[in-house]
Amino acid sequence: MEKTPDQPTSYVYLILGIFFVMFGFLLKGMIAFTGVGAAFLFMYYRQRRDKKE
Repeated sequence: MEKTPDQPTSYVYLILGIFFVMFGFLLKGMIAFTGVGAAFLFMYYRQRRDKKE
């Protein structure tokens, strides 16, 4: 699994998603942060799935 230089954004989505979800859990009840994190993780997953096909 090598990093593709033309698509570094998927890793940014992954890092931001984890960060926001962790932040949301730490603040207890910050559903907005958790939702944003989940959206980033979904975008990361979708990009990876599109790349595989």
